[in-house]
Amino acid sequence: SKEEIQLPGTFDVAPDEAMVLTLQLPADYSEGTLAIRSSLQDVRFYIGNQLREEYDTSNSRIFGKNSASRYVFCATSDKDAGKEVRIELETHTEKYAGVVNTLYCGEKSDIWESIFADYGLETVMAFFLLFAGVVTVIFSLALGVAYQSKFDMEYLGWCIVVAASWMIGESKFRQLIVPNASVLSSLCFIMVILCPLPIVYYIDNLQNGRYQKQYLVVEIAACVNFVVCTILHMAGIADYIQTLPVAHVILGAMLVLVVLTSLYDLVHGHIKKNYFILAGIFLAIAGVVVESISAYCMVSVSGITLGIAMIVLLFVNLLRTLRKVQRIENTRQKREMTKRRKQMETMSLQLMQT
Repeated sequence: SKEEIQLPGTFDVAPDEAMVLTLQLPADYSEGTLAIRSSLQDVRFYIGNQLREEYDTSNSRIFGKNSASRYVFCATSDKDAGKEVRIELETHTEKYAGVVNTLYCGEKSDIWESIFADYGLETVMAFFLLFAGVVTVIFSLALGVAYQSKFDMEYLGWCIVVAASWMIGESKFRQLIVPNASVLSSLCFIMVILCPLPIVYYIDNLQNGRYQKQYLVVEIAACVNFVVCTILHMAGIADYIQTLPVAHVILGAMLVLVVLTSLYDLVHGHIKKNYFILAGIFLAIAGVVVESISAYCMVSVSGITLGIAMIVLLFVNLLRTLRKVQRIENTRQKREMTKRRKQMETMSLQLMQT
């Protein structure tokens, strides 16, 4: 069947069925590039009857049934003026069958500039969070060695690293970050599956292990789900994206458990001075919920909501850690003063006896 369509959009196409877009280049055409973003689709550009550009990772990807999402660029020139352009899109996943993203026309550098203007903020934020997460982990470990104490910032740092890795995996610029976009595509799903682990460790540490048994169930479920999903993905039975709802169910159950235990602690007076950190946790949970729901309502997600929430939580937790360090330092100084006073008393007594 044939119909006239407007781009971008989503149309009624079955998985494994090629959707073919045709358009006629104007007689005065002189642009250097045509480009479109693949959403887990194989893409082929035909100009005239010539296959000009093809994106298909079936021979290069190790596992999975689909080509990773990325921008596909097709070189053109004024010699192509008046020719028919045919773009074929094909995917094995129902969600992305019939998805057609924006079609770009112009110079390649200008197209990238336009894409960066639309999506650059998310990528910059992702790398900032990755740097902040790594620094947080190192800083927390250094504090732990210096003060012989465990700091929950370490687990928050790992949470931030996981969130940043997911955002980089979802980045529209991932093909510029690594040559094989399939690597970051798989990393993106792995981070979603494993993200309950650092979150549970962080919350459990804040709650002083009061609900360790309940959180252990979530940890086991996340680990089992990761093993099963990886086996299915590697065997070609079901890609990560097809088993993603199970990971979201586990994540949702974990978030409900965190909210319930936090409210219980709040009501029973276990939380006395950590109201700001609790507000930051709830904000981060809201960010996770928004991004999770967006995965089913949108073709691609940005992660900017989660990124902002993680930055707020990091700032609040940093203030809490600095206060903890101040308390530890004050206690240490008091002990040193007491120790010195006793030493002086002992020396005075010895001198008096002498």
